[in-house]
Amino acid sequence: MNTPDTYLKTKHDKDRELCSPAGRSAQHKSPYNHARSCVRFVIALITIYAGTCGAVMAQSNLESKSPTRACVDKTTKWGYVDSTGKLVIVPRFDATNSFSEKLAAVQVNGKWGYIDTTGNVVIAFQFNKATSFSEQLAAVQIGEKWGYIDKTGTSVIPPRFDSVQRFSEQFAAVQTDHKWGYIDRTGKVVIAPQFDNAKRFSEGLAAVQIDHKWGYIDGTGTILVAPRFDDAASFSEQMALVQSAGTFGYIDKTGRVVSAPRLTSAGTLFPQHFADQRDPVEIGGRFDYIDKAGNVVIPLQLEGVCSL
Repeated sequence: MNTPDTYLKTKHDKDRELCSPAGRSAQHKSPYNHARSCVRFVIALITIYAGTCGAVMAQSNLESKSPTRACVDKTTKWGYVDSTGKLVIVPRFDATNSFSEKLAAVQVNGKWGYIDTTGNVVIAFQFNKATSFSEQLAAVQIGEKWGYIDKTGTSVIPPRFDSVQRFSEQFAAVQTDHKWGYIDRTGKVVIAPQFDNAKRFSEGLAAVQIDHKWGYIDGTGTILVAPRFDDAASFSEQMALVQSAGTFGYIDKTGRVVSAPRLTSAGTLFPQHFADQRDPVEIGGRFDYIDKAGNVVIPLQLEGVCSL
């Protein structure tokens, strides 16, 4: 099962952070997908039109700068709009990332660089792939290997990894020889590569996979929650969504189940944030809202919901 915490592969162009013209196939019904549908509806309200080529489609972004796809001279290009839908950076890029820490990775002629919020190129187009900045560093691919640069474009951690993730809580998951471990901001390996898969640190813990099962480690690499889940998301508000035998539930940081794995769907293992202490879940083909204890607090029994 694919994981929500983005990791980057050198042999497969599946970087989920990259905004590309290709559409995504429809997923099964879940609260996350219904919430996303609500976002799409809002986005549709700010759809604008570009001269000879039809609609300019906006995708939401938390920093009020949204990647925008527009036909320019019959070629699909990307630019950016602000939170009102006003075009602020003319579509001229082949692909884009969302803005993060006031910079965005963009692609022109097969190479990636970075622009600022005015659209000026601040790091030249030179990378095979590039990700958004996180904790002042961004992962970039040069040749077949990944490393990290700072906001001046200077190499801080030379490319030597097969696959990487963004920094979170001073750690970044990296892959070498088909195993995942963690490095610090200097590039020093702090948790040796030993896991089949790994996700970002959140609230002091990170989900790791050993022999096809997921558990959690702390910043020293000590296993705190034994691997026993089919999939596991990062912690949010002291809880993490886990999957077992095709159903979903929530655990606390000791591994104690606080919401039994009886949910058919709960955001498809995307990081969960309990808005107003409630989260949409699917039980038996119908949707309700639950609290942090897993109790149904709004028994709507609807076929679809949006997050509160």
